Amino acid sequence: MSWGNWFTRLFGRKREPYVSPFWSGALGPRQRQDEDVHYVESVECFGDLGEDLFGVMVDNESDVIVYGAKGEGKTKLVHNALRRVPRDFTVVVPDTTGRYAGYVDYHSPYPINVVELNSESLPAVLEEAYAVAGMPGVISPTMAQNLDTLVSWLLGLQPPQGLDVSKYPRTLSGLISLAEASVSEGVFQGSLVESVMALVRRLKFVRHWLVDYETHPIIKRLLNGELRGKSVGIDLSILKRGIRMWFYTIALLNAILDSNLTNVIVVIDEAHLFLRSQLSVLNDLMRVGRNYNIYFVLISQAPQHFPPDVWSEDKIFIEFPIPFISFMDVLRRRPSYKYALGEEDVPGIRTRGELEEHWRDIHTAMAIIKPTTPKMKECLGAGMTMMPVKVDVEVQPKPNAVTLRRCVESVAPGRVDDVVRVIERQGFSYAQFANEARAVWECIGA
Repeated sequence: MSWGNWFTRLFGRKREPYVSPFWSGALGPRQRQDEDVHYVESVECFGDLGEDLFGVMVDNESDVIVYGAKGEGKTKLVHNALRRVPRDFTVVVPDTTGRYAGYVDYHSPYPINVVELNSESLPAVLEEAYAVAGMPGVISPTMAQNLDTLVSWLLGLQPPQGLDVSKYPRTLSGLISLAEASVSEGVFQGSLVESVMALVRRLKFVRHWLVDYETHPIIKRLLNGELRGKSVGIDLSILKRGIRMWFYTIALLNAILDSNLTNVIVVIDEAHLFLRSQLSVLNDLMRVGRNYNIYFVLISQAPQHFPPDVWSEDKIFIEFPIPFISFMDVLRRRPSYKYALGEEDVPGIRTRGELEEHWRDIHTAMAIIKPTTPKMKECLGAGMTMMPVKVDVEVQPKPNAVTLRRCVESVAPGRVDDVVRVIERQGFSYAQFANEARAVWECIGA
């Protein structure tokens, strides 16, 4: 008995295969695909799409959605694109794995002072970080109000009489100490005491020197729009805990939103985590980004991770092979390329009748582009264009890239591993290597 007949006997009828919103929404009805979707090997208006990806994004005024299974070449695709940063734009990569070192112009764990950088948005940053971590609602409205009050006190805006805020540094650690002192000195009383101490525990959980230090000059230059034609990678792999990585990333995105920065491309891995709420800062930036020339490369492993509106709002998609779309397809032994071949009469399935390029070879993707600017329409024509993208996995790091390790090698060649380890664990203020750390601080982009 075939699998299909077995399911028919068990459930009473054979279910139609699942077709993702991408196929059914982006490509339209099956009978119109030959008219509206055309395939090209290459175009004259730009060269290799892997290297020209950022330029195509800018020309089409579009974010890019990148998805595919592990190890298919998603990160290497961005490595290729980083070879050609548009001269009027800055590319920013919050690097959660450390794999962008050498491929961006500047790469290091660059600290930020979240109290000063996010003085008005810190409650929202903290709340969203916990929501991304799967703990929505742990920052109550009372906690958020208390946090806003404590930040204003720390920055010298009408602290209570008798509360000396000058002895607390304007950092996350200073904010925590001020909160604890406000409780011990009786500034907060009654039910507010429990709320403030719960807030302290949540702040301590995300605290790390990378968000509890002086904002590095490279971040200030980035937010001031001074790094046109350059790329910056922020090494978040030292944070270990996911929530700390998300806290930093959300704080940085809020700083970009608050700074009125223009002409920037942000690369975000596991981007679906930041799109779960319509009120997230990433959604805010995506809604207004085109007005400020702010675009995103949003990367995830599976198309179903993204919310449905992504497929309707964005205009460039890069698909690496996906073995199966659902567990039902695994049971049916139906790889996702069978949808592309059009083996069943389901609306939205492509019908080229042959295995597509990204299934024929490794490290190959299929790009789907909907032109929405006169320049891109002239380049690609009307409708939607599909074209293969071959990723050069042998792409080499930039010879002149600034990295933490290269700077330590130039400053302390005999103690490279020790100094790198200390900076990653304790920051740039460790007494034993104070002179070396200050020199490295300046080398990495000051």
